[in-house]
Order: sequence, then structure tokens, then C-alpha cells
Amino acid sequence: MLGLLMVGLRCTAESPQARPDMREVLGMLLRICNSSGIGASEVGSSDTSPPPNWSLQSHNTSSSSSVKSYWEGCF
Repeated sequence: MLGLLMVGLRCTAESPQARPDMREVLGMLLRICNSSGIGASEVGSSDTSPPPNWSLQSHNTSSSSSVKSYWEGCF
């Protein structure tokens, strides 16, 4: 939870130049989720759809419900 707070603080820095871009934010969130020990297969296990494939190069967010279920267990 502290990691998520730190991401939020960086994103709301007074100076726009000091704020991380979306690529950095995604990287920080992925590291937090990975370090929590909760993998995508454990989150939303009752859902039959495969977990979203997140990477810094992937920008496919066509299914908001799968995105929500992926992040629910991380924070």
C-alpha cells in the first residue's frame, strides 16, 4: 500500500516536469504488483477470461473489466 501512495505522490508533484510519464507509472505499478506476491493467475480466478497481458509496449485496454480484476488484488 505504501508503494501505491508513493506512486500517487510522484504523479501529483507540483512541477509537471517532476511527474512520471505513463510508461514509468505502469512500470512502478507492475513492480508493486509483482512484489506483492499476487500473480495475474491468482487475481480474478473465477473469471474465465485470460488475464490481460501487461507490458510497457502493450497499450491494449479493450476490456475494462479484465483490467479492473487484474489490479484488484494488488492494492
